[in-house]
Order: sequence, then C-alpha cells, then structure tokens
Amino acid sequence: DPTGATLEADVAETLGRSGVVDASRVSVTVRGAVVTLDGFVGSGAEIGTAGEVAGRVPGVASVENRLRVQGART
Repeated sequence: DPTGATLEADVAETLGRSGVVDASRVSVTVRGAVVTLDGFVGSGAEIGTAGEVAGRVPGVASVENRLRVQGART
C-alpha cells in the first residue's frame, strides 16, 4: 500500500494529468486511504469528475470531496 505522502502525490499528479481541473487550485490531503479534495473549480461537473478521477487512483479507499465552484455562494 502506498504511504500517505505517496498517495497524496499520486492523486495530485493524476488530477493534473487529467486536465479535468486546475490542479494548482486543488489541495489533496490523505488520512489512511481516505483522500480529501479541497479548493475551487470552474463548475459543478468538475467537482464530480475530480472525485471520480481521485477515486480511481490505486490505494484510495474513498474520497471526501470538499471542492467548491469558484464564485458560488456558500
């Protein structure tokens, strides 16, 4: 199983390569095999797709998706 730091790097790299979101605006943290995505994206569709992409990375058990649409009211 990958370590937390390795898993964090793998998820961040996969998101960056996917081109789905601006990875520079997304933070990835890992606790155990649970990945948390936080930050801002351009649309609601990007939120779901980013979560799906992160969830397919080997070693990820689940994704807590805290991404928000830039400019959306909270």
